[in-house]
Amino acid sequence: MTWTRLCPCGTTYNVDTNTEECPHGPKPPERGGREGDSQALPTAYDSDKAKIHELVQRDLQARMELGIRRYGTPLQAHNGRSALRDAYEESLDLAVYLRQALEEQEGG
Repeated sequence: MTWTRLCPCGTTYNVDTNTEECPHGPKPPERGGREGDSQALPTAYDSDKAKIHELVQRDLQARMELGIRRYGTPLQAHNGRSALRDAYEESLDLAVYLRQALEEQEGG
């Protein structure tokens, strides 16, 4: 299996089991988790797995298309609503859903 790492220069390179040397310079130093983190830092990723930013981009496109179907237009500034209020209320819903998922994942 080939793993991919992010080089300090911003490009990715393949890692095999014999070397982890970046072709563009030394690999960044290993770090422990940040203070207050409850889990380890991410590891090298498998290039065959989904890339989360691409999934989010697809989700954003789908949401825009849904908004156009529902309201006849994509979301625009100065539409008569408070974006800050809408975002705050959505974040409250998000917090509830996240806590639900954690509770279910942790077996509570």
